[in-house]
Amino acid sequence: MYDLIRKPFHEEVIFNKIAEYLGVQYIYAEPENLADIELIASEPEELKPQDLLVMPLEWVRAVHQAAVQVDAELILELIKQIPDSNFNLAEGLTDFVDNFCFDEIIELTET
Repeated sequence: MYDLIRKPFHEEVIFNKIAEYLGVQYIYAEPENLADIELIASEPEELKPQDLLVMPLEWVRAVHQAAVQVDAELILELIKQIPDSNFNLAEGLTDFVDNFCFDEIIELTET
């Protein structure tokens, strides 16, 4: 073992470490149209505690408790209750769960 990559794992870091230790070079495909470029360039908005105000306090507490218990399945079930109009909130929380960022969820729901 020559190095350490901490959670949450980021694809770019893993590929850079592979390149560093194995000397590989990556060839990336070019996007074929403008829509592909926009999808690649768009960064998800950072979630803030006030983004949770659209949900009932009991729901926020349930998400917090599920994050403390590292219960990804329960958090994903709770995310399904988010209205479609709050897509960024649902997407951001899902991204946290997918990347094992339970500490971030706890921090977000503490206030």
